[in-house]
Amino acid sequence: MAANKILDSVRSFVNFANDGFKYNLQVFPDTITAAALLFTLLFQSAPLGALGGSMILLNFIHPVLSGFLSEFVGGTLGIDDAARCTGHFPGVSFERLIGASSGSSFGRLQAGWPSYYSTFLGFLGAYVAALPVLYRRELAASPRRQAATTTGLVVLGLVLTICAAYRVFSGCDTAFGTFVGLVAGGIIGLSLVLFLAWISDRRITNILSFPLIRSKTADGKPIYVCERIKNA
Repeated sequence: MAANKILDSVRSFVNFANDGFKYNLQVFPDTITAAALLFTLLFQSAPLGALGGSMILLNFIHPVLSGFLSEFVGGTLGIDDAARCTGHFPGVSFERLIGASSGSSFGRLQAGWPSYYSTFLGFLGAYVAALPVLYRRELAASPRRQAATTTGLVVLGLVLTICAAYRVFSGCDTAFGTFVGLVAGGIIGLSLVLFLAWISDRRITNILSFPLIRSKTADGKPIYVCERIKNA
């Protein structure tokens, strides 16, 4: 009897973990956005706040972008279960508020082309992949951090590949739609991270908290300043 109870408990845990994994895979964009905002509050991190804010901004950009592209490429994704394929948590979405805010379509879930999910994958990949380029001098000075960053990029690439494959095989996206979404999201993500790095002198995009290396030739100031010792 005890062995059967243990086996049932293990099965229940495996089923719970499996259901949780599938759900988080289904709403991956909102899961990452919520996590970024949560860690922003916990760690009082401006770089994480910039990343989370950029993700929220993407929610407003995507309906406009998808509405524009849908007119040229054939409208919608052609899916039967829009609620499952939005990539958002259940409830009100930005697509519903912005893309369907008039007439009889108000409140109805609509799937634009390319999907928010695939656009988000491209956005996240480009935003994070640009960081090693922005902080190449800092990484070159720390082989340990460079190795950790490379490992992180490999893991991110694997996660994005799994998510993209899930979208295609689940019928939520086509291969071509996923490709277009990745490209469009990549352009948006790269533009935002470069803009934020430029206006903040790379401070607000410094997610890994690198000690920034600056050139003293830019303003003529020395890197280190020693305190003067007054004579007694």
